[in-house]
Amino acid sequence: MQGIDSKVTVHHLVIKSGVLPVKQAQPWSDGAGAGVVFVSPQRQVLPYAFTLGKKCSNNVIEYQALIISLQMTLELRIPSLVVSGDSKLVINQLLKDYEVKKEDLVPYFYYANI
Repeated sequence: MQGIDSKVTVHHLVIKSGVLPVKQAQPWSDGAGAGVVFVSPQRQVLPYAFTLGKKCSNNVIEYQALIISLQMTLELRIPSLVVSGDSKLVINQLLKDYEVKKEDLVPYFYYANI
């Protein structure tokens, strides 16, 4: 996300109650998928799903879904974003309430904070 005007990279992380948990697959399974849902101020629902080709942990998948949704936000020229999710670890790391201890999560943490 280098060279992107900082005005369009604003995002807010908000933990919302009532978010339904996602059925979790076993870590290190044969590939993974994730999805994001954009809801416009007019209540238009735009769901997106994608597959991740590399085997990875659930927390890496959560970070990848966040990063992909942030990239999509830039491409769709969405001026502001409220992010909610079911990963307490990832959300609290991004809010800097939790320290990022796992080395494999550090690059995702920094990329999501650009």
